[in-house]
Amino acid sequence: MAYSDAGQLEAPIFSSPVLMFDGASVGTSNRNTPEDATLTLKQVKRTIAGYRPSIVDSPVVSVSTDEIEVTINREDEISVPFSISNGGESGLVWDIDFDFPGATVNKTRAKAGLKTMQPELMENTIGIPANHSFHSEKARKGLKTEEVLYSTSFENFPTGEFSGYDNWTVLSGSPFEIVSGSGSDGNRNLRITHDGTSNTQFISAPFFGYQPFGNYELSVDFSISGVEVNSEVYDFYFFDGENGEFSSGVIISEGTIFAADLGENDQLQFFGTNAVVPPNTYNTLKIVYNVEDEVIEYYLNGTPIYEAGFLNGKTPSEMRVLQRNEATSGTRIDVDNFELKQLNTPYRWLSVENMSGVAFEEETNEATLNFNSTGLTAGTYETTLVVRTNDPENRVIEVPVTLSVNDVVSNEMATTPEAVTLGQNYPNPFNPTTTINYTLKQAGEVQIEIFNMQGQKVATLMNENKGAGDYEVNFDAANLASGIYVYRLQAGTTTLTKKMALIK
Repeated sequence: MAYSDAGQLEAPIFSSPVLMFDGASVGTSNRNTPEDATLTLKQVKRTIAGYRPSIVDSPVVSVSTDEIEVTINREDEISVPFSISNGGESGLVWDIDFDFPGATVNKTRAKAGLKTMQPELMENTIGIPANHSFHSEKARKGLKTEEVLYSTSFENFPTGEFSGYDNWTVLSGSPFEIVSGSGSDGNRNLRITHDGTSNTQFISAPFFGYQPFGNYELSVDFSISGVEVNSEVYDFYFFDGENGEFSSGVIISEGTIFAADLGENDQLQFFGTNAVVPPNTYNTLKIVYNVEDEVIEYYLNGTPIYEAGFLNGKTPSEMRVLQRNEATSGTRIDVDNFELKQLNTPYRWLSVENMSGVAFEEETNEATLNFNSTGLTAGTYETTLVVRTNDPENRVIEVPVTLSVNDVVSNEMATTPEAVTLGQNYPNPFNPTTTINYTLKQAGEVQIEIFNMQGQKVATLMNENKGAGDYEVNFDAANLASGIYVYRLQAGTTTLTKKMALIK
């Protein structure tokens, strides 16, 4: 079987000339061979026997580590590099993402007595580009601070009847317009007016690109108006492009906002809030994806109105705006100033450099995890690093990530150690516990192992990433016999050993 660079099956390439036998053609054409070329049976057999299909192996991914564990002090930081390699012949496309550490992200909330509404037109997203990287171009940079991923105020859109522009797509109904002088800032805006039918009108914003797991803020200005404005139903839906799942949204019905959440049997429903939308004036809807608290927060005009658990979709990649046409012809919704921005990386203690790449045949790409314990309390912090690839045998690779923060504040003014050192254990001789001190010149992977005098390894005390500084580790030899033992430290290219005596 053959694979394209994207890992998809392709038919073998057959490029022999026209083959003729008993007046009938055999094989495929070659522009350099006359159409009436005739070969003998012997020539036909020889040509077919010499045919070899073109076979290209699929990409084969490997990640340099299956677990990342880091220990640092409070108010400290460390960078841990790792690599993603391709052992196949086709190009390997990879992206890095994170996932919740828990098995589920949906929070159970008391919703008794709340009015509910059902969504409409909830099929999977459409219009997602066929050839894409997993993440948007900006997301691939490994954002560390707030950055706008998409925004529009419709100022560059041509006024008049609107059938689509700048990757905005009308999916159903008419008329849609770009009008001037009625925007939230007095300039242009998108207007959806009841088309005189009972059919739902809806429009799709551009596909924003697959977004990595993280904290996001969506905001949009809107105004509802018309003769029976509060009898109309208006919807804002947001989808996760990675899996086509709904991730957040609101329904405005009878002038009240209903927010998306999971109800009984984990079914998607929209639950009533106390937020009333004033008609004939612009309002600002804001939706915040809050990863650390595992909630999605809804705001109207700056006031919090609802808090939901994460749904099956966890990021915003596409927006749809709907008007259900349940009221009198002439009702409308005006939309302006839409913005999507990533607030920061998913975890304030962890960020990534180089979140996406392509590794060609036998090529290795590098990526780096940056850990920062500033503002953290002592304890353990965990997540899962997710590497998504086009390797058909390894579409998703999960790497557990653990940060342990000591209850010691690093002294930023302290002089960086000039060398790697390994101290003599104390007490020595010992029975059965002892302490080993060591110093690291720079951050990196550290390994401390214990050997008997026959060269057999009897214990591993340390095998993880550490920042530069002074450390100590305890050794309990309760299960070992009396004798002389060797302890060895490996840090980067440095290897140091010392002896210690266990006397029972």
